[in-house]
Amino acid sequence: MAAPCRSQFVGNCLRRPDRLVQPAAPALAGQCEDDIARIDKALASKDLSPGDKAQLKDMRNQAAQLCGAGHQREGLDVTSEAKTILNIQ
Repeated sequence: MAAPCRSQFVGNCLRRPDRLVQPAAPALAGQCEDDIARIDKALASKDLSPGDKAQLKDMRNQAAQLCGAGHQREGLDVTSEAKTILNIQ
């Protein structure tokens, strides 16, 4: 952990690379959950071949695993591909 900034100018502390604010992961995690729910709904309602259904279930599970492990960006890449195949948004 970095030492606290002791500058008399607050701006100097805020501009330090070790003090940069990272984007909120919960926002991406919520998007992962939403996408997975959309995929689940489409899998339940669309008429798919057994091979397509198996592939999409694998993709859905892979995305859930990635998102659950904190790799939201990669999980969203997988859900995006699955949604394209399912023709959903």
